[in-house]
Amino acid sequence: MKVLLVHSKNDPVRLAFGHLFTKRPGMANNDGSKSPDKYEATFLLTPGGENERKVQAAIEAVAKEKWGDDWASEYKEFADDQKGLRKGSLKKTEAGDVYDGFDGMKYVTAKNETRPGVFNVNNVPSAAEDEDAPYSGCYVHGEIDVWALKKKGVKKRIVIDLCGVRKAADGDAFSAGAAPSKADSFANLSVEDEDEGSSNDSAPSGSAFD
Repeated sequence: MKVLLVHSKNDPVRLAFGHLFTKRPGMANNDGSKSPDKYEATFLLTPGGENERKVQAAIEAVAKEKWGDDWASEYKEFADDQKGLRKGSLKKTEAGDVYDGFDGMKYVTAKNETRPGVFNVNNVPSAAEDEDAPYSGCYVHGEIDVWALKKKGVKKRIVIDLCGVRKAADGDAFSAGAAPSKADSFANLSVEDEDEGSSNDSAPSGSAFD
């Protein structure tokens, strides 16, 4: 079931752990195999907001379709990584700290082996090198596809597929991916005169080049 996450001032949608242009390497499985490399994006949602309600409604709909009227008891027994919609406070670093920006939020992590549609604020297809490309920490609109997995020999779970991301507004970049520099970042830098500069001088004693 497709869900469109719409960023707004009162119900922001923020991008984290964005792997929109290159695939994130798959994880090693217990049997020695490796899961497929996938494009990936995590969307931070405001608890109780319209976007969270839309995701929860989609989860309930696909779960009921797959497991029938008893879907709630099935879902209740799921581990956190099976539920699709999760509490931000559970997203922790190896040191046990909650990731920046996650505390007090809800989030969904969406993946796809097929590259998602990625667009800038003007709804123009975006490439990784574009200065206005979406980055981890900016605000976005996102399209996801929610479905329930029930397959013999595979752990039941809610799956979130990544369909597309459109940048909505700039935000403080997460450490996982800094915002790209814009031309005006360098606009006020003067060109150093060659006679006064040190470009032809050797590095001074005691420098990092020694």
